[in-house]
Amino acid sequence: MINDFSNDLCIVIVIYNSNIEDSTTFKSLASALEFASLHSVKMVIYDNSADSQTINQQNYPEYDITYIHDATNPGVSKAYNVAARIGTDLRKKWLLLTDQDTTFPLNTFTAYADATIEYADQVMFVPILNSLSGIYSPCLYHFNRGSAWPDPQPGLYSFKNKSMLNSGILIKINAFNSINGYDEKVKLYFSDFNFVDRLKIKYDKFVVINLICHHSLSDLITTDVEPSLRRFKYYCEGAFFSAITYKAAIWLFFTVLLRAIKLSFRYKDFRFVKTFMTTYLTS
Repeated sequence: MINDFSNDLCIVIVIYNSNIEDSTTFKSLASALEFASLHSVKMVIYDNSADSQTINQQNYPEYDITYIHDATNPGVSKAYNVAARIGTDLRKKWLLLTDQDTTFPLNTFTAYADATIEYADQVMFVPILNSLSGIYSPCLYHFNRGSAWPDPQPGLYSFKNKSMLNSGILIKINAFNSINGYDEKVKLYFSDFNFVDRLKIKYDKFVVINLICHHSLSDLITTDVEPSLRRFKYYCEGAFFSAITYKAAIWLFFTVLLRAIKLSFRYKDFRFVKTFMTTYLTS
């Protein structure tokens, strides 16, 4: 069963300014594949770094690697769409979305495979993601904002008032293609919420699988103001383009404004408010 699943699987990992072989995601997935005695599983590495990298395929028999370098750094949305096209061309059934900072446990592929058998009619499967601050995906979702879902349990859930983050999403490629994948205008922030909001229009349920992964949240560990300002600019752009209804646009306006004020006080730097005015309001 797990071999059938792995044969139908395409994994995508998005890299940015990090050595591929140092990526927590890359290493932990390789260990999980080895633990499950799986080999030559399709892996698309989409590298948004300024400089390209080389990787020796022979060192990683667990993977069948396609490496794509894109110094334009278009964000995760284009990377996921490109991987979906590769998976479609190869007649794969499943696409596993990841970033570079997620630790997957050894039983990862057994958990995914078992869930796809138990809930064979479903199109999206997600693990529980936690960080040092607790569980944050899947999450409760109101007014286009995510909030903590204190104790999600494995099982089938309605999409209503729920959402999830990108890393760890396993989705049927046919379902992915049915909504034209990710919106490439939403490059990073809000890309997951936008994708799920559009998926909800066609599908009403998703599955939380019996798997807990650890993820590093860059926003929680950043202390320098300049990188935070750059990220906040991407945050503004993502929020603006992610709104699929007029009501969503209104809620996101206030979400981004409050974030600008919060960051301004955190860093004692009111350039965040200026960035909101010059980026979000003029997008």
